[in-house]
Amino acid sequence: MLGWPVVLAIWTVPALLSVFETEMFLAQNGHSVALWRVLLSEVPPWYVWAALTPLIFRMGRRWPLDRMPPRAGNIAIHVSASLAAGAIYAAVAASLSMAAGRARQALPIDILDWWMSGLPLIMLSYFGILGIGYALVLRSELAVAQLGALRAQIQPHFLFNTLNAISALVRDQETRSALATLARLSELLRSVLASDTAHEVSLGEELGFVEQYLGIMEVRYSDRLRVSYNVPAELRTARVPTFVLQPLVENAIRHGIAKRTEAGRIDIAAQKIGDRLVLTVSDDGPGPNGTTNGGVGLANTRERLKHLYRESTVELAGGASGAIATITMPLANG
Repeated sequence: MLGWPVVLAIWTVPALLSVFETEMFLAQNGHSVALWRVLLSEVPPWYVWAALTPLIFRMGRRWPLDRMPPRAGNIAIHVSASLAAGAIYAAVAASLSMAAGRARQALPIDILDWWMSGLPLIMLSYFGILGIGYALVLRSELAVAQLGALRAQIQPHFLFNTLNAISALVRDQETRSALATLARLSELLRSVLASDTAHEVSLGEELGFVEQYLGIMEVRYSDRLRVSYNVPAELRTARVPTFVLQPLVENAIRHGIAKRTEAGRIDIAAQKIGDRLVLTVSDDGPGPNGTTNGGVGLANTRERLKHLYRESTVELAGGASGAIATITMPLANG
C-alpha cells in the first residue's frame, strides 16, 4: 500500500492548513497566541489519522465494503470503528488543547465536545481513508491484470513460432530433429507453467529459460546459430520480469539469423551501470530495416516494464553490424 513517509506527508497537508486556519481566526478576533501553542494543539491530532491509516486499510480488507451489496455486519463494524477512531482523535485533540492552555472545560467534557462537534469530519476522514485503500487495491489489481494480459500475448507468440519451426523440420523430412525439438518444447512449456504466477524471476532463471528456447532454435538452424553469454555471476541474482529476454532473442533470430544463409551470432550480455541493470541482445545480421520499434514482442516488453518500474527503457538500434536491443531497468537483487 503506502509507506510511512507517504502517509505522514499526506496528513501533514491538512495539519498545516488547520494551523493556518486557526492563526487566521485568532488574528481576526484580536487574539495573540504563540505559534508553538497552535502547532501543539492542531498538528498532532491529524497524525492520529496517519497512525490509524494502515489499521483502517487492514480493516477494509478484512471486512470489505467494495462488494455490492455490502454486508450489513461489515457496515456496522466500520461505523463502530469510525466512532472509536473519532474518540481517540478527540481525546488527543482535547488533551493537547489543554496542554497548550486553550481548553476552557474539564477534560472529559472537552473530549466529548471535540467528538460531537467533529463527528462529520471524523466520519469523512475514516471512510475517506477506507476509499483510498480500495482505490489502491483496485489500481494494484488492474496493474497485475495488465501485466498478465501482456505476458499472455508473449507466450503464444513464441509458441507459434516454435511450432512453425517444427513444421519446417517435418516438411523437410528431418524427423529426428523434429522429435528432438518437440521434446525440448515440452521442457520449455513445463518451465513456463511452473513460473506462470511470477512476474519477476532472477536473471539466472531467465537465462535458463532463454537457453531452453535457443536449444530449440539450434535444432532448426544447426551450425547457422551461434550464441555467446557475457553475464557476470554477481548479476545472476538480479530480479527481472519473466520473459524479458525471450522477445529480444526471438527478434534477433528472426531478423539476424533466419534471413541469411551463412552462420550468424547472437550475443547476450548484462552489466551494472550505477544503480541500473542493462541487458543487451545483439546480432550480426543486416540490422534494423528503417524502424526501431521491434514489433509486438518488444512493444509488449516496453509496456510491461512501464507497469513494473518507473524508470526503464527498451531500445532497438543498429550496431557496428547488425542490431542491438537494450533494456535498462532498476537493479534489484533477490
